[in-house]
Amino acid sequence: MSSCILSTSISDSTVTDKKMKDFVRDAKDQRKESVALEHPTKKQECANAILRILSEQGGKCPRETLISILLEDGYSNKTIRTAREELQREGYIINKKTSESKTVVYRTRDEIH
Repeated sequence: MSSCILSTSISDSTVTDKKMKDFVRDAKDQRKESVALEHPTKKQECANAILRILSEQGGKCPRETLISILLEDGYSNKTIRTAREELQREGYIINKKTSESKTVVYRTRDEIH
């Protein structure tokens, strides 16, 4: 299997070899960046919905209630889980177990950067 190599000129007139896979990877990265700027992903929308729901509930909400609201809004269990995990990693929410063996989700910060 041979790989295709293209030469491109750089402004200072030096020549560099760039493989076709590098051009394809660069194009994919550029598409991802433009999509991310124009339309949030489902996970980002879900994370925003989680923070909105927690704000509406006074900063805390039972996990089961939060998940049922998000499922009704059309988010999948996986999207909800990954959005919650990301918000926890970034410090926007925390989970605390109550004495009744239930988990309550608390909002810790207001803004997503």
